[in-house]
Amino acid sequence: MQFNATLEQLQARYARSRGPVFFAWWSRQLAGFVPVRWRRLLGQGEARVLFRASEEEIDLVSAAGDTLALKLRVRPDQAGELEDALQRAEDKRPRWLLLDASQVLQRRIGLPLAAAPRLRELLAHEVDRQTPFRADQVAFDCRVLTRDAEAGKLEAELVVVPLARLESIISRLGPLGSSLAGVDVEAEGRPLGLNLLPLNRRRQARDHMLWVHVGLVAVVLAGVWFTLWQTLENRREAVAELREVVEQRQNEARRAAALREQLDAAAGGATFLAGLRENRPRVLAVIDDVSRRLPDGTWLERLTINQGRVVLQGLSNEASGTIAWLQESPYLGEPAFSGAVQPDARSGAQRFTLTAELTTPGDAP
Repeated sequence: MQFNATLEQLQARYARSRGPVFFAWWSRQLAGFVPVRWRRLLGQGEARVLFRASEEEIDLVSAAGDTLALKLRVRPDQAGELEDALQRAEDKRPRWLLLDASQVLQRRIGLPLAAAPRLRELLAHEVDRQTPFRADQVAFDCRVLTRDAEAGKLEAELVVVPLARLESIISRLGPLGSSLAGVDVEAEGRPLGLNLLPLNRRRQARDHMLWVHVGLVAVVLAGVWFTLWQTLENRREAVAELREVVEQRQNEARRAAALREQLDAAAGGATFLAGLRENRPRVLAVIDDVSRRLPDGTWLERLTINQGRVVLQGLSNEASGTIAWLQESPYLGEPAFSGAVQPDARSGAQRFTLTAELTTPGDAP
């Protein structure tokens, strides 16, 4: 029961909103791009089929803007023929019955502005107070007439019709009344935008333009999605290409840095070697100097220069004087025996091993 009341409230609020007007305008604008023959096949025209019913006649009415115009008038016994004609024309528009204002009871009620969202629910409790009927004896609807935002009030209209009277009027339509989607009220030549038909009697007519609208929206959404996807894909490709270029430049930079390090190392090594050559005497100079300073009867078996240290091994008839002879050498610093001097049985001389620091002539004391 609560669900039905809420649904009726939502339907009534939508009917009084600008939504139907917007979609009707949108349909007309879209139809302007469609050939006339197709437009007829799609049923482009009035949004609903309107009927008036009296004991003597049934009127088929068209709504041209905000005014109503008579299109066709038949007798009640011709209702079946009119139904057949509508079926043959495959007219799928919703069918509405128009009641005259004299057939309903209208009451104006002042309410706080905050009551607007729950207007139908609140006015349902006013039926017993505002009319001589109980709520279960009538069909009702309501609408907002005025709003005063400064005062925080609104004026609503409650429209009520007894169920017995409504069923009697609907019965005059014959077969046309079995598929009604709503019951509105005609006042001053125009419908009020109400729906007095109970929910369980309403036929939810399928909107034949609905799928056209859905298709157009789907095409637009698909186009937007494809555009966004293509833009994103282009960005991804550009980023991938940029990454490849950056990676290639980084590899080239790493190779250049490695070559620079190798060149720096080679240059440093060459400088170091050049410095060693400049700061250390040549081997031939050392050998020449040692040879000139050793007296006859002294000869060398081995002369080794390694990491600034000179080792001399040899035989001498006067090994003890070797240090004195070599102390004056500009290439040998602090000469000293390494180990004891030993006699050589074979030559009769003394075997010695002498070590000294390799110096340059400028460093000699």
